[in-house]
Amino acid sequence: MAHCMRVLHGQGSRTRSVLLEIQQRCFSVSPLTAAAAQVAMSRLDKAPLPYEKLSKNLEVVKKRLGRDMTLSEKVLYSHLDDPQGQVSTNIF
Repeated sequence: MAHCMRVLHGQGSRTRSVLLEIQQRCFSVSPLTAAAAQVAMSRLDKAPLPYEKLSKNLEVVKKRLGRDMTLSEKVLYSHLDDPQGQVSTNIF
């Protein structure tokens, strides 16, 4: 990416704008496309990742805790099997 930016910087303004537009079209993914894609974790594990379930779990935990969470907490809590019964709000 840095090499591409150096090349674009050395070109004229017309060429630079065309190349920048091509780069934006080719290397960006719309949120709708990303949400619609069912991506498997690897070639060995063909099941798509359960993003909807993870998001729902995170919302339940966020309501129960009533505070902002760190990234580590979000990852941990989103993978709970039963977020209603497994999260304790009485933390010392």
